[in-house]
Parts: sequence; structure tokens; C-alpha cells
Amino acid sequence: MFESLNIVPIILAVVADMVVSTLWYSPFLFGNYWRKETGTTRDDMKGAAKSMGFAVITSFVMAVVLAIVLDKLNVKTVDGAIETAFMLWVGFVLTTNVTRIIYERAKPSVYFLQVSYQLVGLIVMSIILVLWK
Repeated sequence: MFESLNIVPIILAVVADMVVSTLWYSPFLFGNYWRKETGTTRDDMKGAAKSMGFAVITSFVMAVVLAIVLDKLNVKTVDGAIETAFMLWVGFVLTTNVTRIIYERAKPSVYFLQVSYQLVGLIVMSIILVLWK
């Protein structure tokens, strides 16, 4: 299962996901809105380095699993990569994270902001993994 994996596109996919995340939650895009909706202050963000380390690890795991799924499904085109990312997002991200609204009483606006980022991240990673074969 792991023998067909190429580490270079996986690392590139992780870097791309980190770039998407950094931009998504920056003041240039949705960072100010996210902070307002979550009640997070700039002071709360000072310990973000540790969180970023965990984000890199989870992104790496996601990229490895995504590479395996794309390989097993024999996805070879950008359209196929986008379609697969979207279906995985609907089936696993959108559905499992909705419990945050139900049980944690998270704001729907925060939920939609976060799952939208995850969709974009999955699509970008999928495209990289499919193009770099």
C-alpha cells in the first residue's frame, strides 16, 4: 500500500495546505472574521507555533491517506482529483464536523468557514498529488 507513495508530492501537498490555511485565516481573507466569531484575540494567537506543529502532522497524515485513495481509485486527471476531494469532503468532513454545531453549540458561521477551508485544502492537495505522478 505504501510502496506506491512518492514523498515529494506528499510534502508539496502539505506545504500547499499550510499556505492555504495561512492565507485563509489571515487578515487578508477570513482571519478577522474568524477571530470575531470565535472570540479569539491576537493575544490568544501567541502560542500558535505548537498548534501549527499539530496542523502540519495532521496535514501530512491527510496527504498520505489522500495519496493512497487517489492511487487506489486510479485518479489521473485534475477533474478526477477535484471530484474525489469533494466527495471525500462531503462524506467525511462536512458530515462529521456538523456535530460541532449540534453538541458544542458552535456558530454555524464558524462551521462553514472551517469546512470551506478544508474543502479548498483537500482540492489543492488532491490536484498536487494527481499531477505529480
